[in-house]
Amino acid sequence: MNDIASFLSEDSIIINHNSKSQKNALEIISKKMAELTSTNADKIFEKLYEREKLGTTAFGNGFAIPHARVEGITKARVIILMLNEGIDFNSTDNSKVDVIISLLAPNDESDIHIKLLANIAALLDSKIFREKIRSTETASDIIKVIQNTWIIYKMKTYKSKLIIITGLSGSGKSVALHSLEDQGYFCIDNLSPNMIMNMLDKIKNPKEKVYEKVAISIDIRSIKLDREFKESIDTLYRKLNNLKIQTTTLFLYSSTKVLLSRFNATRRLHPLTSTKLNLKSAILEEASIMQGLKENSNLIIDTDELSPIQLKKEIFSKISFVKIGRRVKWSGC
Repeated sequence: MNDIASFLSEDSIIINHNSKSQKNALEIISKKMAELTSTNADKIFEKLYEREKLGTTAFGNGFAIPHARVEGITKARVIILMLNEGIDFNSTDNSKVDVIISLLAPNDESDIHIKLLANIAALLDSKIFREKIRSTETASDIIKVIQNTWIIYKMKTYKSKLIIITGLSGSGKSVALHSLEDQGYFCIDNLSPNMIMNMLDKIKNPKEKVYEKVAISIDIRSIKLDREFKESIDTLYRKLNNLKIQTTTLFLYSSTKVLLSRFNATRRLHPLTSTKLNLKSAILEEASIMQGLKENSNLIIDTDELSPIQLKKEIFSKISFVKIGRRVKWSGC
């Protein structure tokens, strides 16, 4: 069981703090974690800060879930920081964050990390939970609110959700995957259509909560290994339709000009670059190969003018409005 309260204690909850910035809040969390685990506070802060650079962990409605896996920690722990005033956290809904629920896990326990993150996100989906935790005045009451809400959560039946993230290299797929991880999705990078098909029974009838919300990325790396990629994609979507699995396919793309600029700025090699294909030719070749996936996508986002934070906001604001069979194209800010 991954009952959040079992990873909490009264001394891991800080109430009525006067943090004035995101950095200061992360420092306070790091120091508290270091006290509880005899781990280096600077090392914890570095991991939390690195994660924020990938994209904000703000959840919306004034909550944030900064999280990281840290070497030296032997057991996952949850730290809660309740602030007297909200602080800027680059929230997708532009709200000031006044409640921070931070998750820190051992470096080698990615499974526990993902499951706890999903459970925290599930609780924060509840308006009642958000209101109750804000109205509490003691650490013991906060733990009781979490325990009681968790009991109700376990009694509910949840529909499976699958999000397939795909698109052109350099268009923001990694940002999208991190964004969905912060929303409690079990995220898997770079699976082929055939490997996804092997998981469909678990997603359709999840015996573990980790499979209730799944996000999987498909990119050109896995496609290169599949000579019958088009047929594999067609088969995958037929099975998804037959199994009635609630699925959103998110396709990210950018113009050739912007992709050229991004690859040149980072000096990364495009996955299709070779002695026969220069960068521009590789980008155009990938766009042609990925056309079949684009046609199966029901949410398409042009990331030309989007920063990582803006892309995360787009995904958060649009993903819940997409329905199966409905195709939506969003571009720009």
